[in-house]
Amino acid sequence: MVKLRGSLNAAEAQQYVRHYVDSSGDAPERRALERLWFVNKAYYMGAQYIVLDDGRLRVPRRRGKNREFFQANKILPKVVKALAKLLSTNTDFIVAPKSGDFEDVLAADTAMRVWESIKQQTKWRSKMRRATLEAALCGTGWMKVTFDPMKGTAERIYTNEDGSASLEPEFNPDLRQRFEQENRFVDDYPGEIDISVPSTFNVYWDPNARSGGVDDCAWMAQVNYTPIEDLIDRYGDMEFSGDKDESGAHLYEENIANLASGLQGSSGLGAGAKSQVGSRVKVVEYWERPLPRNDMKGRYILIAGKKVVRNEANPYAASGNPIPFVKVDWFPVEGRFVGLSLVEQLRPSQKAYNRSRSHSIEYQKTYGYAPVWLPKNSAVKAVSLTSVPGQVFEYDVTGGAVPQFGQTPNLPDYVLQNASVAAAEMDEISGQASPAKNAMPSGVRSGAAIQLVQADNNSMLTPVNHANLEATEEVGTMCLQLAGLYYDKPRVAQIVGDGGDIETIKFMGTDLRGHYQLRLRAEPTPLESREAYKQTLLDAVSARALVPESNEADRSLVMRALRFHDDQHIIDAATRQQMDEERIVMRMVREDLYLPKPQPFHDPESRLPVLEHFMNGPAFEGLDGMVKQKFLLRWQDFKNQLAEQMKAQLEAAQAQQGMPGQKGTPSAPRPKG
Repeated sequence: MVKLRGSLNAAEAQQYVRHYVDSSGDAPERRALERLWFVNKAYYMGAQYIVLDDGRLRVPRRRGKNREFFQANKILPKVVKALAKLLSTNTDFIVAPKSGDFEDVLAADTAMRVWESIKQQTKWRSKMRRATLEAALCGTGWMKVTFDPMKGTAERIYTNEDGSASLEPEFNPDLRQRFEQENRFVDDYPGEIDISVPSTFNVYWDPNARSGGVDDCAWMAQVNYTPIEDLIDRYGDMEFSGDKDESGAHLYEENIANLASGLQGSSGLGAGAKSQVGSRVKVVEYWERPLPRNDMKGRYILIAGKKVVRNEANPYAASGNPIPFVKVDWFPVEGRFVGLSLVEQLRPSQKAYNRSRSHSIEYQKTYGYAPVWLPKNSAVKAVSLTSVPGQVFEYDVTGGAVPQFGQTPNLPDYVLQNASVAAAEMDEISGQASPAKNAMPSGVRSGAAIQLVQADNNSMLTPVNHANLEATEEVGTMCLQLAGLYYDKPRVAQIVGDGGDIETIKFMGTDLRGHYQLRLRAEPTPLESREAYKQTLLDAVSARALVPESNEADRSLVMRALRFHDDQHIIDAATRQQMDEERIVMRMVREDLYLPKPQPFHDPESRLPVLEHFMNGPAFEGLDGMVKQKFLLRWQDFKNQLAEQMKAQLEAAQAQQGMPGQKGTPSAPRPKG
């Protein structure tokens, strides 16, 4: 009987995890899905004539001397193109402040920069690409967001020969170099947020959760086969023993590795790597959300082989997302936990295409070359024929009449038509019809019109694109939650923009003030990519909204936007002044309410609206009377500065054009020719 409530000892923890993970792993639904995932991956890699027999790959015997088994891997380019369209979507996220207070606006602004830094530090783009590819192959891809205490930029502590800390190398570069050469230092790692992409084969979920996804899971687990050396490095020598079992997840890993290595022509693909047997340990990580059976503290159990390495409360229970997995579906299926994969839909059309092409090639081999009638007692042997013959018929001259064959049959038209129809079906399923296949009105050259046609052709990818964006929101929220929970020392966030702009901020987890909710600023379709934005920019030039041929500033902005294939630079330039002014007002509130006096280089026309917006908000109402008076004085100073600038501009215009009723400035006399 499995103990459900209260704390668990080591033996109970082993039994507890086995009760949930092993039972769900042996369920018929799980085994059927694993076979489906494996065949999908085989098709993606080009191994389309395979049999999955008892967990092992086998290439079936091909019968028939004149049979052709043609394989054209059209699935791989379809999947790659679909991924390219999804990953080229130009998205823009923001952290929404909890209120209109400037403190909350500042915290949300800081959280947004922290997220940008985490994306670059965790190599977010490659992780999202891998998870989306896994979703295309298996229907669902996974990302795991955790805090790894052994990662990050280490703080190096230099030590003397007796092991005590030494400060001298910190201030002496030559001495620091010598200490490093002699390995006289200790690295203290601060820990870092980690985003990983586990294989779908290795993720186990609560079988009671169906269409609700991770939110409906009471527990989730990950199963891996890990080298013993890696376990010792991380947890110390706990006398781990290697797993001798040849079945299970690691066999799928070996098969997939063989497929990826191009060994699908081999008949013994199911054999596991003998060098790995006994050198790896089955590792099960189990997370349970806060429930009454664990006293609302969650549960985390890590088992390596027969050793219970961790048995404690869920460390992420306080973060808001106690189960650190994010699910990325391709096409969601009501009633099924995992989604419907792209390859799963393409396989029937791929089979039909291969059959039609094989039929055509068999016909070509059988009837495409002239037959040869060769007497058995002829001096010419069949192997001596120099040209490529068709069928060779050897006969005995004295044996009677030569066999007579009827008229060569014509290849039915439907064979070629089936191949074209199958290829068109794959285009439709993967959302890859091109604008050239659609008739457009004569004379239409607008980028917006082309974009509408493409969006209609590729509407199949819109649900997948939304699933990716929702997954990004969830991952970003989880990362910020972990940053607020674990970043208890000052950190430096480094952000490098697309245009090469570099920004650094120093922060702690408390500076985020609970602003963790990542939100999508706008919901683009898959084709609202950087290239589409560039076309929109050219439309703005055609509409004379930008005049680059006569305006130097517009010319610079357009060239910069075309250089980076993005119109974001136009938006940044238009709003940069206002954003800068908002930061100045935020700094006024944060830095002891220091209010700088107007300077000649200040732009009062930009600063006044920001000041007035702040003074009409709730943050201004919460200030004391003296501080309010300071803001009113500065507001009046900028008002006066703006009035003086407008007066100077008016006087300059009057001097150029003359006062009403007066003659203007006479022009210079024309030289005599």
